Amino acid sequence: MKSLAVLRSVSRLAVQAAKLGVVTRVPVRAISTSQRAFNVGPELTQALTREIQAEQQLSQENLGGSAAPSFHGFNITTKNAEVRLTKQHGKERLAVL
Repeated sequence: MKSLAVLRSVSRLAVQAAKLGVVTRVPVRAISTSQRAFNVGPELTQALTREIQAEQQLSQENLGGSAAPSFHGFNITTKNAEVRLTKQHGKERLAVL
């Protein structure tokens, strides 16, 4: 019985607070950031440039600037970055993308 009375009292207080326009305020939290911590653009650009150069060098070393290697029994077709290998095996057509 006592808990029911407490519950009623709390609900009455909530209703009265709403009528009075009492607003509970959440404290504002601020953080401080340094410009150096978030200035990763140039570093990222340099890393990506080095990665692209390394990929181009590997491509030149492995392919010698020529066309892509061939695979015995497969027909190779390329379209932009997509490479498609197809092969006829009996009545079935195999495709590797």
